[in-house]
Amino acid sequence: MSIIGDYRLGIKKLRGQLPVIARDIVKKNKRDILEYYQVYQIGSGIKKGLRKDGIIIGVYSQETEETWFAEWGGLPPYSKDFRDPYNFEWTGDFFRGMFIFFPDKFSYEISSTDKKIHKASWKRYGDLFTLTDKSREFVEKNFIAPMFAEVMNTRLSAII
Repeated sequence: MSIIGDYRLGIKKLRGQLPVIARDIVKKNKRDILEYYQVYQIGSGIKKGLRKDGIIIGVYSQETEETWFAEWGGLPPYSKDFRDPYNFEWTGDFFRGMFIFFPDKFSYEISSTDKKIHKASWKRYGDLFTLTDKSREFVEKNFIAPMFAEVMNTRLSAII
């Protein structure tokens, strides 16, 4: 086989491995991805309580802390101030139960093992788990692309 043929074969094999490489990178960075999502998109960070379209899902009412006190006793472990956007940190189970899964070889999604997400009352929040465009771009630029470039450089160097 010619040198060009060897390169073409090597690149063809590498192309078939791209989804696996990307999946491995997401797995290695899952904690950082989840933390970013929790803090900057849905949780108590700068962009709290956002759906994938960037709309604030809802705000706490004056009764929120009263409800917590009636159901659990004491004050909630996370701030629930009147008119603050939802931060989805009630008992902590929602955030503690978050994980990343791969519905197919080309994508990943976020979910939670928290049983509350399956209740009808949660349906009103819409799609909580899809990253906003801004969050997705940040995750790709800061957690996925650098490692992807490094892996690709190493693999392409091996072909040459």
